[in-house]
Amino acid sequence: MGNGYFEIGLGSTFIYVFERHVRYKIIQKKGYDLADLELRLYRDGKGNEEKLDIVNAATYNLNNGKIEVSKMAGDAKFTN
Repeated sequence: MGNGYFEIGLGSTFIYVFERHVRYKIIQKKGYDLADLELRLYRDGKGNEEKLDIVNAATYNLNNGKIEVSKMAGDAKFTN
């Protein structure tokens, strides 16, 4: 679940923006896979396809009463 909307890009192209905010409380390392996110992108086999351009993600951890933010690295791995 999330929110989707269109923006107008350069050259009057339409850009579809999808935003999703989720929270997981992972107690043990074996639960890390629960935070994996799968996005399905359109591809018709004729050269028309959606592209994933920008992804912003972060983890928030509470250590000694302080919130620590770890942002996803720009070279994070995406597979299709």
